[in-house]
Amino acid sequence: MRTLIVLTDAYYKELDECTATYVRRAKRPAEGYIRIYYEKFDAEGFYPMLEGIALKRNHALRGFAKLTNMVKNATPQTVTNKNIAALREYVESNRAMHLEGYVAFRMAGYNAYINCLLYAIAKKLKVN
Repeated sequence: MRTLIVLTDAYYKELDECTATYVRRAKRPAEGYIRIYYEKFDAEGFYPMLEGIALKRNHALRGFAKLTNMVKNATPQTVTNKNIAALREYVESNRAMHLEGYVAFRMAGYNAYINCLLYAIAKKLKVN
């Protein structure tokens, strides 16, 4: 059985909900982490939380639920699959993950893609 310690500063509730399906986990809310035990890591189930954090952390999307959904729906499946594969690879070689750090640094390409998509939407709507 393998373990992964997932730390967070601001998204403990989301992490708790996302990891609820793992049979074994050790929750430490005071320390801001959850340790999950697994035979096979469920990257497809874990990724939507990371995507949600990336969208929440984007300053241009804050407070705009419809625009956030538009960006999420406009993201091609190939981008999502690439991010899931990168997550799976990361978990294979690491035993700890800081959510905000992973989203900021490991998903930097996705964050740039979101900004480009927002620019394209604004340009199409001719927002000056």
